[in-house]
Amino acid sequence: MKIFEIKNVRQELYINILFGLISIYKFSGICFDLKFLNILFFRISKYYKRGVLRNFYELFPSSDIKAEVREECLKQIIEQVPSGAKNIVMIRSGLGETYLLNLYLKQYMQKYNLSFDNTYFVGLRENFAELFKQYNPEIHYKKIGLNWDYLSFAIEKDFYSQDDRNIFVYINKDFIYKLMNTYKNSDNPEHYVRAVQNLFEFKPDEINSAFCADSNQRLLVLNKLKKSGLNINKFIFVSPDALSIYPLSNHFWEELEANLKHKGYDIFVNSKAFTITEAKIIASYSKGIIGMRSGFIETLLELNKPMHIIYTPMLINNMPADKFCKAHSLVFYPYTKKELIFEYENQNNNEKLIMEEIVRRFE
Repeated sequence: MKIFEIKNVRQELYINILFGLISIYKFSGICFDLKFLNILFFRISKYYKRGVLRNFYELFPSSDIKAEVREECLKQIIEQVPSGAKNIVMIRSGLGETYLLNLYLKQYMQKYNLSFDNTYFVGLRENFAELFKQYNPEIHYKKIGLNWDYLSFAIEKDFYSQDDRNIFVYINKDFIYKLMNTYKNSDNPEHYVRAVQNLFEFKPDEINSAFCADSNQRLLVLNKLKKSGLNINKFIFVSPDALSIYPLSNHFWEELEANLKHKGYDIFVNSKAFTITEAKIIASYSKGIIGMRSGFIETLLELNKPMHIIYTPMLINNMPADKFCKAHSLVFYPYTKKELIFEYENQNNNEKLIMEEIVRRFE
């Protein structure tokens, strides 16, 4: 223990003062707890329950606020799912983790004795539906409305039973937090894919077939590209956005594009104007892929295209780019052909060197 210790993890703040004599826990927007000699003697809380705002200032509070918020979350999930679904899988992870779930879905469902007809998948993102359509179209998925802070605060385990429903959580908060902490403090971390495989006891080689777009999907996408004037026979797919890491400068992308065009390539820059399925089909016609490390990039591995992927520090816990690359390198993902993967770490503002190296590798 230290005289003064502070730890900040996403929305949570932990402070210990005088070797733990006084401790503070704060979860942004929901609660502030103050302890003396490990006894909770003051709390400020603010949250909605059944549509009613509960805002309290309490001395020696006795209520279990986390349990109350958890019950509210579970009830909201259940209310948004058809009554015939006995089992609900709540996806609280990002696009990359949901991609892995799709690859190992049969094993996941066998592990928990789930069937397609009595299980409903829910999440907070619409593009999860796209992934299920690509790999497991028989799955029932629905984007639901749920307060992310409430979910992060109170839903920590991987299974709950509520109102005669079974609610499975993919992937549980405790696993993610412990893993991120290990990555930040270890020079030789377990790779993320291996950690997920071990968590669910997935057999690495038993994965779903790769996505294959039908002729109608491809025709619609090709018509869009023809209207844009893109040279479909010689272009590079560029994905400059990522939610969880620091971005590169606009100057980097402008210079990269100019240099590649000088070599005779057209450039397609991915955007929200295209669904992830449309973007994947477009990337399948490219001569190569350049992008920031993201969950979306993982879904392109099966295309077997040269991939130039850039790592920067993580926004959430400021994990250095080199450690992030070790823990999440694409070379250990399913469908990967290692000879097609080129990874770059922008830890010390070396954008110019990265750009030059990428351009050099395109003939």
